[in-house]
Amino acid sequence: MIQTILTTVTIIFVLYRQLSEQAVKHKTKYYIIIILIGLFSALIQYHQINWNTILVIAIIIGDITFPALLGWLRAKYTRIWVNNDQLVTRKGNFMTIILWLIYIFIHGLISYFIKDNENFMLFSIGISLLVQREVIWIDSQKKYPEQIKNNESIQKKKK
Repeated sequence: MIQTILTTVTIIFVLYRQLSEQAVKHKTKYYIIIILIGLFSALIQYHQINWNTILVIAIIIGDITFPALLGWLRAKYTRIWVNNDQLVTRKGNFMTIILWLIYIFIHGLISYFIKDNENFMLFSIGISLLVQREVIWIDSQKKYPEQIKNNESIQKKKK
């Protein structure tokens, strides 16, 4: 139950942020924390999980590969530009919503048909967000190599 609540809150918060105009940042700490919390919550239930080949394949494909692919796609559909303050900025769009709905639907199907896979949803969200953040950062560096330095300097000041 706690896994479902954490996952729902995370997705709502992330979707709100992804649809808002935001300066591009290269902060991966929060996504690594989400991944670790997801792993920890799954490991707490380690002995209650019915480990089998199908579950391991579902984790590899449904919780690592597929979320990483959707994170990459969301990044590629994200609009990136330089705002009036000369900061590289990003904002998701309708495709962001569609790709999140696809993720939720497919992961729900996998969890429905493969018992115990739902324990890894928060982990897979973290993977997807980490890939998205990295791809947006790399694309921003390539597209706006000079302006991204403004983002870097602001990010360093806030540490």
